[in-house]
Amino acid sequence: MDGLKISVAIVHKTYKGGVYLIQDIPEELVNKALMRADKDGGSLRDLTVKAMQAYLMEKGDLQKNL
Repeated sequence: MDGLKISVAIVHKTYKGGVYLIQDIPEELVNKALMRADKDGGSLRDLTVKAMQAYLMEKGDLQKNL
């Protein structure tokens, strides 16, 4: 087994999150979200997770303790 295959296997066994690519988001929306996240002391990831949680809580698909 080569080094790359070993590294990939280790990542798959230890990393439980995911890496997601979302395409075709309007550039202005991304830029404003990045600026807002920075002002709030967070990251675009933090903002995206909060938005997804709020949406799912509003729809009743997610409980508040998650």
